Amino acid sequence: MIAVQATAPSAAVWAGTYSPDDMLVVTGFTVEITGAGSGGDVDSAWETTSGGSLNIEIADWSVGTDSSHQTTPGHKYVDTLTLRGPLTAGVKATRGTNEGAYEILENGAGKFRVELGDLPLRSIQGIAIEDLLIDSRELQGGNDEYRVYGPGDAHYGSITISSRVGKNSTELYQWWLDASQGKNIRKSISVSLLSETGEDARRYNFLECFPTQYSPLKELPGVAIEEIVARCEGVKFEATGARKAMAEWLNATLNASSLQVPAGRGEAKSTGEPWKRTVTVKEILKDGAAGRAFEYQEAFPTRYVFPSLDAAGTGNLYEEIAIKPIRLELS
Repeated sequence: MIAVQATAPSAAVWAGTYSPDDMLVVTGFTVEITGAGSGGDVDSAWETTSGGSLNIEIADWSVGTDSSHQTTPGHKYVDTLTLRGPLTAGVKATRGTNEGAYEILENGAGKFRVELGDLPLRSIQGIAIEDLLIDSRELQGGNDEYRVYGPGDAHYGSITISSRVGKNSTELYQWWLDASQGKNIRKSISVSLLSETGEDARRYNFLECFPTQYSPLKELPGVAIEEIVARCEGVKFEATGARKAMAEWLNATLNASSLQVPAGRGEAKSTGEPWKRTVTVKEILKDGAAGRAFEYQEAFPTRYVFPSLDAAGTGNLYEEIAIKPIRLELS
């Protein structure tokens, strides 16, 4: 047996490596979505990014009766990229720490409003919205290098609305009662997030919704809370400023594969809109200079996480989007 003793590198060896000052220190990043529509501003409000790795499949290369199992590099593909960050308004903040930058939208009383059809709902306590999911399906006819994907079916979840009960408030119960009797079943639900001036900064329009559950006694004793759960069959996004391009992209992807409201109900459906976008992530270095750029090409969204709204809540509202790219170029 031969004994091998490991020795620590000498100071002279370490002297030839990078010093801490030579290491790349990234303090932030910007995101830009381009490729169709009116585009949007460069967005520096996203807080985290994950995924988006380059990969090579492992393919079987065994031939005939060869007893040794052999493999070879297969197609290239890019993993899902996820962005998460606070929601921004389409106007500049006029005060506070965000002055001069896009306003960050906050949670809490008076920060959002809800409409059921054309009827404003008052005393809303909270809103929970299940994630929007879009299937990723492999397309035929791609090149030999990359796996090529496009958007498939969309899956719309449920919306849960909690409201304090007023002495004469019967809107939610009446909707459930009408639906149980087969009349006025489907309604739109619009959720607006408000800027510091009280204007609509973001808007989610949920289409063809119908109630599936009504709970008249959620929290007793105390202020009476009622809750209704509704299922929806479509959504349209509205945004301005830095996230306008993202909203247009989500809408185009849903329309591209006929994923919106079924024909003959609700709004007319538009088809054939482009869903491919280029998402460019650029590093911001410690000294403020631009770092590397990552260009995710022919991408489409596969998941959107809605903000959770609470009249008693505080702090910033957050959203998350997952993106399926086909190619990645680094520069």
